[in-house]
Amino acid sequence: MNRNSLVWIGGALLPALTLVGCNRGGGSSYTPKPVKAPEAISVKPGNEMELFPLKNGATWVYAVAARSTAQNGETRSAEAEITFKATDVVPDQGGVKAKIEISQGAQVTEVQTWRVDPTGIYQLTSGAKQTPFNPPQLAFKFPFEERMRWEWKGDGGIPGGEKGMSTMTGASRGIQECDTAMGRMQAVAIETRWTWGTGQKQGGAVSTTWWKPGVGIVRFRQEIGVQGQTGVQLFRLKSYTPGK
Repeated sequence: MNRNSLVWIGGALLPALTLVGCNRGGGSSYTPKPVKAPEAISVKPGNEMELFPLKNGATWVYAVAARSTAQNGETRSAEAEITFKATDVVPDQGGVKAKIEISQGAQVTEVQTWRVDPTGIYQLTSGAKQTPFNPPQLAFKFPFEERMRWEWKGDGGIPGGEKGMSTMTGASRGIQECDTAMGRMQAVAIETRWTWGTGQKQGGAVSTTWWKPGVGIVRFRQEIGVQGQTGVQLFRLKSYTPGK
């Protein structure tokens, strides 16, 4: 998941938070239904590319909640629905490369480029200008192992729409049960720790991305700090439409 453009600290990417009152009336006869255990998953060696099935028209819709705290302590919160759509899928490096159109409502807010090949999942570009990562930023290393780690260092887009050097470490946290807007699922949890700097601007972020075979990203949570500002954003999958 991109750690750049979707961070909304100081921006207005997401609409204002709508507050909903809570009914505190009398008793209820409601009886909760037992929670169904999520379908068990596995990642078979050689089939790791199923973790991000890039096909033309594949669409992921996410419920997004975000909160930021400014240097003066002022806090802002917002909720929105964000759509990711795969387009221009072509063969590349023994796998596939695709553009991901990110939209809110009818407006496309960003176009990213991603590649999935036998060695991993890579983000190739980010930001409104599709700034390239050099080398491509490794989001998930293949083959999958329960407790694997890797490092990445290079230049590319950083929060604020600028370009700069950054360093990232990635680690697998194994298969976990996680909450999504479609219910609870099992998915592979990948934690990344990312730092960047350009001139006087320094920042860092910690993210966890949950990947489900045959679907892609089902949940994403990020905490970020930039020059005294902090933010948290959470993506939960609402729907997935396979491509062709």
